[in-house]
Amino acid sequence: MKWFELTDTGLISAEGADAATFLQGQLTQDVAGMAPGGLRLAGYCNPKGRLFATFEVARLAADRFVFVLPRNNTAFLAKRLSMFVLRAKAKLADESAAWALFGLQFSGAAPEQVAGLKVPPAGSASATDAGLAISRTVGEQTQITLAVPATAAEGMRAALAAQFGAASALAQWHAARIAAAQAGVDERTRETFVPQMINFELVGGVNFKKGCYPGQEVVARSQYLGKLKRRMGLARVAAGAEIAPLADVLAEGAAEPVGAVVEAASTADGSWLVLFEAPLAAQEAGNLKLADGRGLSLQPLPYEIIDITA
Repeated sequence: MKWFELTDTGLISAEGADAATFLQGQLTQDVAGMAPGGLRLAGYCNPKGRLFATFEVARLAADRFVFVLPRNNTAFLAKRLSMFVLRAKAKLADESAAWALFGLQFSGAAPEQVAGLKVPPAGSASATDAGLAISRTVGEQTQITLAVPATAAEGMRAALAAQFGAASALAQWHAARIAAAQAGVDERTRETFVPQMINFELVGGVNFKKGCYPGQEVVARSQYLGKLKRRMGLARVAAGAEIAPLADVLAEGAAEPVGAVVEAASTADGSWLVLFEAPLAAQEAGNLKLADGRGLSLQPLPYEIIDITA
């Protein structure tokens, strides 16, 4: 069992009688069909179908939702969505400063509670006066996000240390998600990728039956009009300098970059796990590398790539 301080993760709240209806018309996910306690991946696109953000969305009550996403994107997303609320009875707010977030990562059976917070089953969320707990499966791991009021942060930190020992490096939290080929979009990669370019629909982030949302026509057209030619791959890269999102991916003999890094995280042995986007043909040909010469050792995806063309 490992625990982490999720200092780079934030929260957005969406509340009000019309919150579900409003979000249904904005997000790639069917949030109106979620029961309280439900948890799903979702995205928010620009009119051209490029993702502004990806996040976990939890429905805590009929009129209350919470998004969990990279903290560098919370202010932007809350402001952007708020622009379109108009007369709807819904209010969005970036609440990152009001909460302290922690993570648990483990294999096997989940504990019933952690530091006084009830742990919900994988794929669900629960909220009490003490805080919020979100649990989901990430590859072969279970990851639980715990949110407590910022004033209770020190108590939670002490309770986790007493129960599980010292905190683990934050990179290990992200490396588990990257190993599961579950990519996220944050401030650095905003408006770069259509969902299918990062396999977002393959991990449950897009509902193609829910109806309209910004960029929906582009996303649907990408899905149904012929085989997708660009996808996200997983690779391991040797130890070395930090690998930033959008770093060029090069191919042997190509004059221009063929793709870009989506996300990367360092591992315990110093090497890097990298999610990158590139043409499938280039991935099949191999011999991909970064600009500094380090090669991409391609790894099998933990799920099958399925293109729906009819």
